[in-house]
Amino acid sequence: MRPLVSVIIPAYGKSEKLPEVARSVARSSYRPLEVILVNNGVDRRALEASVRELEGFDVMVVGTGENVGTAAGRNAGARQARGELLLFLDSDVTLDEEAIETMVDFLDSHPGYGIIGPLIFYAGGGVYWSGGTVELPSGRVRMETDVPVEPARETDVVPSCILVKKDAFEAVGGFFEPYFSGYEDSEFCIRAKRKGFRVACVCSARAYHHVPTGGREMELRLIGRVRLSMRNRLMFVRRNCPSRGCLLAFLLVFHWSYLAYYSYLILGMRRPRLLKDMLVGSWEGLRYFLSINLESS
Repeated sequence: MRPLVSVIIPAYGKSEKLPEVARSVARSSYRPLEVILVNNGVDRRALEASVRELEGFDVMVVGTGENVGTAAGRNAGARQARGELLLFLDSDVTLDEEAIETMVDFLDSHPGYGIIGPLIFYAGGGVYWSGGTVELPSGRVRMETDVPVEPARETDVVPSCILVKKDAFEAVGGFFEPYFSGYEDSEFCIRAKRKGFRVACVCSARAYHHVPTGGREMELRLIGRVRLSMRNRLMFVRRNCPSRGCLLAFLLVFHWSYLAYYSYLILGMRRPRLLKDMLVGSWEGLRYFLSINLESS
């Protein structure tokens, strides 16, 4: 008997693509599936339309309507899941019909892997993700954007569409909720690898991310998240740098580079009010960063 896959989709705000995401899950060639929609303050009409798209499936809506963030929303969905496999799917990512089946088949034939994801394209064309490397001490997550020739590519991180064995999820302890949104994928995958689970992009499975591909719209999206970006990068580096020297290199060199980079973007796009968000995020992250004695690292 094939394993039950629990598809967990946190959603907030307008989530205009959520019904389309639900439709792509409903059209999946794989069975059995259950779908858990996490209400992080999502528009009621989008949620109701999504439930209709999933007619005939075992569908559960969880959450109070408060936006608790991506990490906490995923964990809330996982607590209700009955599946041996958990598929964490962003509310703006659609799937090919064969994507889930292809990934489940890969896990079945490659037992050493605990976390995998599909090759993700921008919905407007081009590759969004085909693997990634976490770089320390910079805290940068470098995304691969080529089309791999190999059937699977080892990676440090899987974003946006993450198929996880339940035992791997439990071994890691779920997503780190204080991140709220951003870097939770990277930390989750890194900690799984440290516990012996392999992580990969399964290149024959396909998904599509409905986000801007570049230009002003993409830059606005980037600086709109500047508070979380600054805060979470500091938290991530503090939690994952292997040595005191690594931590000091980030604090003394890379952190200031990020401040200069975001300042340039913000002023270039004439959004000076976002400088406050950048500085608040930096201060919040620094308080976390310095809350643990560097000598202990």
